[in-house]
Amino acid sequence: MRFNFRICTLMAAAALIALPACQSGSHPDGKPLATMTFSHLQPLRLNAASVNVINQSQASGNIAEGFLVPMDEMIRAYVQRRLVAGGGDPVVNVIIERINVTHERKASQNTVANYLDMDYMDQYKVDLGMHINMEDPLTGGQRGRRFNLQRVMNISEHVSVAERETRQMQGLEEMFRQIDETIVDIVKNDFNIVAFGI
Repeated sequence: MRFNFRICTLMAAAALIALPACQSGSHPDGKPLATMTFSHLQPLRLNAASVNVINQSQASGNIAEGFLVPMDEMIRAYVQRRLVAGGGDPVVNVIIERINVTHERKASQNTVANYLDMDYMDQYKVDLGMHINMEDPLTGGQRGRRFNLQRVMNISEHVSVAERETRQMQGLEEMFRQIDETIVDIVKNDFNIVAFGI
């Protein structure tokens, strides 16, 4: 499955990647935050009464300073677009169990800059834990799966705040591909409920 995300920031020159839309929020520089939308994804209509997103991550306490992308909000936007309750008895829960982003300042791999102690990289490690389950209110039965994903991104410490955010969004593109592939696989193979659109 191939994603095409477009990331935009309202800078003098807009930075674009394959994201179909962009929205804005509040930025540390007073500029709009680049956000990711998922309007290109075909919704999967599930044979379920509801699809709930439950955030148990307490993300605000586990995110390194300087990491600007609101992961929990992006996951919620993805689920709301991708998984649609089409009617039925089961309830589907998408649980964000863990979002940890750590930061480490690392020396550049540029030999000359490293020797002169002039250039460093900000390394962000994103650790995500999720649990997707289906509850049958008639029998009390549950089925589903937990999964974990990691992503590492290196960004020059000299880039602007807006450029840093754009590169962080670009770095998360592969993680959202993996999230989508995993969730679609769970719906098809673990839930055994009808999903229209796969």
